[in-house]
Amino acid sequence: IEETFFSNLNKIVQTQSALERDTNGLARIGSLFADLFASESNSQVLNAELGMMLQDKLKDFEGTLAVGIWFDPEYVSLKGQPISRYVFRDKTNSIQVLTESSSRLLSIEQQQWFDLAGIAVKDKTKIEGNEIHWTPAYYNEITDSAVLTLIKPILNSQLQVVGYASTDWEAKQIIDLVSQVSITPNTFALLIDKNKRKLSSLSRLNNERYAQKIIDSVMSQDFIKLASNNAISQLKSQQQKALLQTHQFAVEDIEYVLYAATTPAQMLFAVGVPKNEIDAVIAPMRVINQRILIATSIVILLLSAYLVYRIALLMQELQASYTDQLTGLPNRARLLLDLQQHQNCTLILVNIDRFRELNSIFGNDCGDAVLQSLTTNIGAFCQDYNHADSAKLYRLSGDEFVLLGFDWSKEFLTGFLRQLSDFLQEQQLQWQDQDISITATLGAAGQHDADPDKDSSPDILISYATAALKIARDKSRHYAIYDSKQDVERIYEQNLFWARQLKQALQQNRIVPWFQPIMDNQSGEITKYECLIRMIDPDGQVISPGVFLPVASNLRLDSMLTRVMVEKSFQKFAELDYEFSINLSYRDLLDTELTQFIFDQCGCARTYA
Repeated sequence: IEETFFSNLNKIVQTQSALERDTNGLARIGSLFADLFASESNSQVLNAELGMMLQDKLKDFEGTLAVGIWFDPEYVSLKGQPISRYVFRDKTNSIQVLTESSSRLLSIEQQQWFDLAGIAVKDKTKIEGNEIHWTPAYYNEITDSAVLTLIKPILNSQLQVVGYASTDWEAKQIIDLVSQVSITPNTFALLIDKNKRKLSSLSRLNNERYAQKIIDSVMSQDFIKLASNNAISQLKSQQQKALLQTHQFAVEDIEYVLYAATTPAQMLFAVGVPKNEIDAVIAPMRVINQRILIATSIVILLLSAYLVYRIALLMQELQASYTDQLTGLPNRARLLLDLQQHQNCTLILVNIDRFRELNSIFGNDCGDAVLQSLTTNIGAFCQDYNHADSAKLYRLSGDEFVLLGFDWSKEFLTGFLRQLSDFLQEQQLQWQDQDISITATLGAAGQHDADPDKDSSPDILISYATAALKIARDKSRHYAIYDSKQDVERIYEQNLFWARQLKQALQQNRIVPWFQPIMDNQSGEITKYECLIRMIDPDGQVISPGVFLPVASNLRLDSMLTRVMVEKSFQKFAELDYEFSINLSYRDLLDTELTQFIFDQCGCARTYA
């Protein structure tokens, strides 16, 4: 309804705006002729041209009944006589022209619009040249029609008001424009001028009495006083709706909803729609909307159920990503997340001794049973230990667990480690009637050992605890606590450095044998040589094997070093009549490819015991 209302309102506004543009054009013509008359040019010719131009303008102005130019004889005259032109369409639609010599053409002050537009009561010097005056509807005797007139002051080059331009709009056309409004069968429309005159589509109803009752009811509404207020021209849709007035009233038990707004010409445009006809349209829409709402609700419920199901699956997947499937304990990913979220933590790394041998002897099922049993036993131990019941147990890898404690002092940690170590060494498990003894090595580290400026990684505690566990193993202890003075980071950096140096030395052929002579004390002669490995750094310095051999063993490069030693030693002694020996490790002897290479260098077939 609002869209239809504003569509018709905009048509009225556009029509009124077009009339204002036409009236402005007439005023400009009047200003031009006022200056020409003042220049004492050929006044007779100008007078004739003025009449012809007004006739052309009337033909151009669509929907206009009459146009007029009215000069004030005080400023513009022809031999002392007033100069005025009024051009109109008669009942046969022929164009007629009235001049100042016609007895029917009255002076400006005697024109009906002069009083109706309120110009008569204004001081001529205070009339604004850009202002357009609208009259209410009135009867024009010359055109024998009900009209509304637009009046625009005519200014000369000195910006003095020297006359007026007028445009007459036939009221019948307004009624035709208003009558185009059609929303429901009994919709009516009203256009009320500023003097409360009604131009209504109700005039076309057969029941004049009922139409009058509707008009009287509308006119009795309080909002009618808004007719001279805000204009709605050039406003956006939302701004227009802000100016829309909505009211309800009843005529003979029939309720109406009235929509109203003002036009630039200070007219009130109103559309009335019977409420029962609105409800008749809305009722089936409500039923349809209810059905749509029910269907939409069902779809939303189904979609919500599906989303809840998907979210539950995602939560399960997320939980699984943070949980060890065998023991049900949180895994390494969960541990790293907890380390980021908690401060002042203490981490204990529990490594089961000889777990691989246990798997190889009794099978993986036995190993799984051991892990599950330790999970239960370690959890029970923490629950029974004073101040350790809040500790969280994690499983890192095949044979490693982590205990994460919170706000533990170093004294408490030392006592707890001793008790936990004793508890683990006493573990006796049964597997298929076999007694299985379990031992474990522990390494512990606290966040107070970490440097906050350097050790920002969440897994730094794991590295420290791993270093402590290695120290415990190297010293044949059951547990050890990381000490920042051990400078594990520096050791890691050195290992990385020598790993790079070793790989470059192999690539650049800087692994060489040194030959240690073996003397016969009785004869004083060299009887054989011992071949010792050395590395030459890029500066030519000799590096002792004690520096790089441990790194080579950890990187599984020891067999490659042995190959280099064997090859270069055999090349050296190929033409010399000396015995020589090369040190081999237990791992070298187990490497079948390496032993075959040694036999090939010796030039003999391999035999098996």
